[in-house]
Amino acid sequence: MGLSNLPKLSEVLLRHGLPTDTPAVAVERGTMPGQRIVFSEFGDFPQKVEESGLKSPTLLIIGRVVALSKKWQQFVAEAETESTPVTEDIAA
Repeated sequence: MGLSNLPKLSEVLLRHGLPTDTPAVAVERGTMPGQRIVFSEFGDFPQKVEESGLKSPTLLIIGRVVALSKKWQQFVAEAETESTPVTEDIAA
């Protein structure tokens, strides 16, 4: 449900003042074999999630708490050198 509503949710949050540089992450199959994650700034989040091909169940986390992740720091470092989102597959 979250994935299918992400474009509309994004539009509403941005319209109500959420900064486009707000950290965001999508976690597909969290804690399970085959977990995948996509980090992005919120302004690009719906597009990056769609491009990654994530499927439900996927948890969407939006806000400063995402920046506490060490993987967010990796995303920021990689974003400075290229425009590819950090996507990670975790195999069991």
